[in-house]
Amino acid sequence: MGAASLVGVQAQSITVVGSDLLQAAVSEPLQRYVTQNGQDWKVDLAGTVPAVAALKEDKAQLAIIAVPLNQVLPDPKVYTIIKFCFQVDYILVNKTNPLSELDRNQLIGVFSDGDENITRWEELHLAGEWTTRPIVALSTSTDDGVVVELFKNTLFGHLEFKPTVQIMKTPSEMLKTVEENANTIALGGYDPGPDSKAKVLSLSSESASVTAGLPTVPFSPTEDNVYNGDYPLRLPFYIVFKTADKARVSELVKLLLGDEFAGHLRDQHYMPVPATFRNHSALELDKPN
Repeated sequence: MGAASLVGVQAQSITVVGSDLLQAAVSEPLQRYVTQNGQDWKVDLAGTVPAVAALKEDKAQLAIIAVPLNQVLPDPKVYTIIKFCFQVDYILVNKTNPLSELDRNQLIGVFSDGDENITRWEELHLAGEWTTRPIVALSTSTDDGVVVELFKNTLFGHLEFKPTVQIMKTPSEMLKTVEENANTIALGGYDPGPDSKAKVLSLSSESASVTAGLPTVPFSPTEDNVYNGDYPLRLPFYIVFKTADKARVSELVKLLLGDEFAGHLRDQHYMPVPATFRNHSALELDKPN
């Protein structure tokens, strides 16, 4: 849904709060929309914790919050909760590398001193010239959003990166290193695309030992796989509002679920919910409570 189609929308005063991670992807384009169309919408994305508090205290009518693994969502009997987008972590290797997938234990073994300490490509079942090659593990820095924190919290628990993991200063430096060095494997915050000399690996959330020796099922980080939870390295963000306020916030929510805002999310390396589910959520807003 483009901005032009909503120019005439009349809305009540609404305060939008939420995760500060979405400043560039949501706050900035929403502020521009407010200015251009004269809406009485105030936007303050200062963090998930204060956003939830503001929503509960009726100091805000809509929140966009990050919900890490195992964190409890607001009470669905009181609030309407809509999946909005995801921060996704990607595991990259050089395109000349024949590896296409990893399971959870292999990934831990490459990046941390867990039960397995994987240092050579032959330990990931690569043959031929790869049997003698060392694995060079790279990571983006902690300045790159929540990429590193998401990776550690999803996989490691109490573990940390092994000392040999090289921390790159910027995402572009990391990508350039992967493209120029076939022995590298890297943690990054975005898919470099088909024109890059790097490629993205598929991942399984389980390990072969967990599945009693049965083959694991790896999933690539597509919109559907991330939405369904099949690809494990994901941090979901939700639109949340009191169901009693649905009529008040409906047009704003439809704007956030539209294709234009999906484009803003992609531009900032966030993955929007697939269009089918966004459209379904928008239609649900027109139904009575």
